[in-house]
Amino acid sequence: MGGNGAKIQQTGDIVLGGGGLPYLSLPTGSGGGCVTTGPFKNMTVNLGPADLSIPGNITLAQANPLAYNPRCLKRDLTDAINTRFANATSIMNTIKQKAIYDFEMIMQGIPGSGDLGVHGGGHYSFGKTASLSRYHYPQGSVC
Repeated sequence: MGGNGAKIQQTGDIVLGGGGLPYLSLPTGSGGGCVTTGPFKNMTVNLGPADLSIPGNITLAQANPLAYNPRCLKRDLTDAINTRFANATSIMNTIKQKAIYDFEMIMQGIPGSGDLGVHGGGHYSFGKTASLSRYHYPQGSVC
């Protein structure tokens, strides 16, 4: 999946929630800046952000997230989020489900529960630009 972002100074956790959703605090990783190694180094991201939570309980959003907005791809890799939401036990629990609804609730996280699910855990383990999840969009996944 490529390299981490360049190490930058970050203050505070990423805080998700509000608007009826429980607050969820996620730790930052070991990068945070532009990806400088691997197949995605120097990659340009052209859209968004629509609703991007960043460290320090701050949200970035463009007035028109579908407008052209070139910038570098950023990553902030961390094992802490995968350990919590996308661990082997969660994955095994997901694949043993017999009903699609139960599979979906574990994969995506039960809306309003404060659980990112296996899918969201994977996204947030990359941090920054890669972190768009159903947690922000409870009416349906954007990923």
